[in-house]
Amino acid sequence: MAERLPRSARGAARSRAGSAKAPATITATATKAGDNYTLNGTKRFVPWGAQADVLVMCHEPTRTHMRGLPKRSLPSLAECIAANVSAGRLTNPEVRCIGVAVNTRALSPADAARYLAELQDTLGLPCVDPLTTGVAALIDRLR
Repeated sequence: MAERLPRSARGAARSRAGSAKAPATITATATKAGDNYTLNGTKRFVPWGAQADVLVMCHEPTRTHMRGLPKRSLPSLAECIAANVSAGRLTNPEVRCIGVAVNTRALSPADAARYLAELQDTLGLPCVDPLTTGVAALIDRLR
């Protein structure tokens, strides 16, 4: 049986012309199948929503510098999370980071699994590759 996602997963963002004007009209369902979820709905998302309830940090582990700035090294993920949560609290004092989505495409399956586990232990947050491990751990943090 499909479950309705929590409010924090439903309406925190807006989309371009032709989409729903009110975030509350955006609906999606998550159907649990074993350890995984199947999300069903219409993608209407803009990553720069002004009043997020939760944040998911995106990360690519083989990147060595900031895009377009080859002489600028990357800050740590902990620093990135802290900076984004701090910025988010300007409009929502209750915003929180629920995990990290990692693009492990450049890693072998064994290296990817090891990297995700080490990162999760270091940050104390779920760390997933949405394409290979799914997002159930992130959805579980929304409850």
